[in-house]
Amino acid sequence: MTLRYSSGRSSSDLSKSSFSEESDINASTILNRISINSDIAAGPLTDNVFDVEDSNNDELNHDGRVIFKRNNTNMDDLTADTENNPDSDSDENYYEDIDIGGVFEEIRQTYGEDLSETLSAYSRSASKEIDIHDIEESIDHLPEGTHPEENDKSCANCCKPRRVENVSWLKEGQHIRLPGARLTFSFRRKLVPVYYHHAIVKRVNKTFENSIELVLVNFSKVKKKITINEETVTYDLENDEIDIMDYEHPRYDPKTVVQRAESMVPKETETEGNKTFGSYNVFCCNCEHFASWCVVGEGESFQAKGVLKSSAEILCKAAGTGCKIGRFIKRFLNKATTKITAGFNFGKYIPGMFLGATAIIYLIYTVAMTIAYRVKLSKGKLCKVCFKREVIALWTNFGAFCITSGISYLVVHFLLPLLTPTPVGIPLFLVLVLLSLFLQWGIGKLVKALRSPYACDKIEVKHLSQITPGSMISFKYFRIPHFAIVTEKHVESAESKIGTITCVHYGLKGLNVFGTREVIEESFELDVNDNIKNVKLVDCRQLKTFPPDDIVKRVRARIGEKTWKPFSNRSDHLCFDTIVIEGNDGDSHSARSKMIGKSSSKHKSSFYVGKKEIHLRSDLHIGHIVKYKGHVGIVVRLEDVTEGGEQNFKMDMIVHWDSWVIRKRFSVDLKNERLLIMKYNPAHCCPMDDRVQRARQIEGELSEFRTGKDFLENCILKKL
Repeated sequence: MTLRYSSGRSSSDLSKSSFSEESDINASTILNRISINSDIAAGPLTDNVFDVEDSNNDELNHDGRVIFKRNNTNMDDLTADTENNPDSDSDENYYEDIDIGGVFEEIRQTYGEDLSETLSAYSRSASKEIDIHDIEESIDHLPEGTHPEENDKSCANCCKPRRVENVSWLKEGQHIRLPGARLTFSFRRKLVPVYYHHAIVKRVNKTFENSIELVLVNFSKVKKKITINEETVTYDLENDEIDIMDYEHPRYDPKTVVQRAESMVPKETETEGNKTFGSYNVFCCNCEHFASWCVVGEGESFQAKGVLKSSAEILCKAAGTGCKIGRFIKRFLNKATTKITAGFNFGKYIPGMFLGATAIIYLIYTVAMTIAYRVKLSKGKLCKVCFKREVIALWTNFGAFCITSGISYLVVHFLLPLLTPTPVGIPLFLVLVLLSLFLQWGIGKLVKALRSPYACDKIEVKHLSQITPGSMISFKYFRIPHFAIVTEKHVESAESKIGTITCVHYGLKGLNVFGTREVIEESFELDVNDNIKNVKLVDCRQLKTFPPDDIVKRVRARIGEKTWKPFSNRSDHLCFDTIVIEGNDGDSHSARSKMIGKSSSKHKSSFYVGKKEIHLRSDLHIGHIVKYKGHVGIVVRLEDVTEGGEQNFKMDMIVHWDSWVIRKRFSVDLKNERLLIMKYNPAHCCPMDDRVQRARQIEGELSEFRTGKDFLENCILKKL
């Protein structure tokens, strides 16, 4: 919301002053000092502009207070004017008071919950009259607000690649990635890229079926030099794999992303490339740096970081392993002959010194990276969730290195010398080395598997009005971080800080921490002033979610489920699976032209995309390829059960079994069993109805296919 007035200052000067979340104190000063006439009927605020007329006007002089008039112009500005406007037509304007409730409701929705706490103070009667100079002074002290197209927080670490299954998903301003044009290999109908190329979509020109013509801004080679350029490229999903990089915290909107990308394209007069962004460098300024800079304002390349990080970890692991091998060789030589080991008296200290030096270097690296992440967090370039994730991963890996290397060093020094003469010595040593490498490699995988599917911030609950049915909350459950979906809330009034919250989550019936976990619905009393459970609201606004009523229905349908898994189906998975809408990004583009170029890719895109566990009948459709009770086949029939809800139904599958194509019938109970959907590239697949028809045509026959995989490919692949 921007204040403009005609008192010797241009509107462009005042447009620089806007409200932000940090300016509620100054905003309250202005709102408290402007008195609203209550004798005139209130009018709605939406789609109108209000001007302050000269208080000398008899029609507007109501006890000397500032009165607003409404005319039919744009709502982008709130105009305060103290002089008569000679160009205005008084017959076309009518004067009335503002609907003050509507004003503050719009401010609350636009600028967050912080202003709502002082809403009653804003709407009280003015204690003193003001003139236009007081308003000017207050406006001059307003801090410059954030532009609507720019967020004050961004993060590139929590972006995720999403495979494009339909060309309609590609839109202007997206950050996309593709397998590198040179070092990409195809192995068993799967593309294996050595690296990825990144670009910004400037415009979608044409689409037809699985083909699309895009205008990209990216690093490309022109006249034997790699610079940022615009190029028009045609892709076909049958040959090209395209991933959309979904940012949970982008700083800029799509239009601004395109503008930033265009601003880096060198002008014709620039012969040295763009000096603002920098010359191409594979480690410091590559295509991924450029694309992420356009979206979040900070150049990040996780490919380059991954190479450097992997190299450092390999060196650390090799250092520890090298010390063990060196120590073992020395022990072996000591047992062999005294002459050969005569020069090894000083050498016995080398492995320990080398291992100690490696640990110190690793510690310095860990501390430096922690400080760097902290700085990025303070500057709003990293979200809190990703900061915690990165710091935990850093120190966990360092701890794993210290523990495994320390134990191995002690074993090699004290235990192995006793076992070297025996046949057990060498095998034990090899097992020790492999176990050490496995632990250092596996600890990172374990930490990653324990992360939540999405990086959502947690908001402190200050009043119960923040929590509504369909909200996701976090709290301590047996002193362990836990998540739940709120289904009901019972409070005495909107301003109450004590109430009863009903939620659905993966809980325990009883006090046995090691008992079977089950999706249950239970209530607990929440006192905001004495928040024993440390309840916080999980901010999912950046995600594409179901409506609150649908969220409640979906999560209640899973009550009684007992398929908890520590790495794939925890309480946070339950919540996000219930809330987040996955898949299609919008309606398909119309086939505007059949005259579209061909893809330059030399390979076919991957046939198999992945698998997804489903928990509700509504997420399963006839024609899906599913894995259930050891069988993989095509769903040809679904029947709802009268009692059992969304997790109990009957299903018919056509499968390849013992050289026959047969129909299997199941009574599915998703409360106790797992069902996986196998996802394949739609560009290679025929429609659902066609694959069902093909399966039914060969049902009951002796199979001509050697494996079930051949049977499925015959049913779902397009016929050439």
